[in-house]
Amino acid sequence: MTTQGENSRRVTCLREYRRKRITDCANHRENPHPDTTTHLTWVAECERLCLDFAYFVDRRDYARAVALFTADGTFTRNGDTLHGPGAILQSMHARPAEIDTRHVCTNIRIDLGPDSTSARGTSYLTLYRGPKSGDGTVAATVVAEFDDRYQRTPGGWRIASRVVRFAF
Repeated sequence: MTTQGENSRRVTCLREYRRKRITDCANHRENPHPDTTTHLTWVAECERLCLDFAYFVDRRDYARAVALFTADGTFTRNGDTLHGPGAILQSMHARPAEIDTRHVCTNIRIDLGPDSTSARGTSYLTLYRGPKSGDGTVAATVVAEFDDRYQRTPGGWRIASRVVRFAF
């Protein structure tokens, strides 16, 4: 048998639960989360940005690599942060012409932000470098991690910031 005090506590808990549910529903209308299909599509678009960047850099298609960034995007490597597409493009053109690279990106993880206009991504990078001679010689191998921030823009998802952290 329940006492009047226990019933009162239950009623209060139920009211709190209902008020929270109503607040959550109102917040959902203000900041709607995407449905599952949209969510997966957006995650795939961010994953593609990670892979496209590596592809374009390896092919020295720097204009297309830089176009993946937002207008105020940043790229940080070796402790140096490049601000904006112009600075990023300039640094890419300074890469040695006699060296070929292959950026292999794996373990890509994308988490959408609560507002559905931003996302965070991490991926592992294995970088192979070698002379253009094509004799199979690999001059250096680097293992690093990309720490990315993505932003949904009217033109689609873009890289807002990319930080390279070297592991070995």
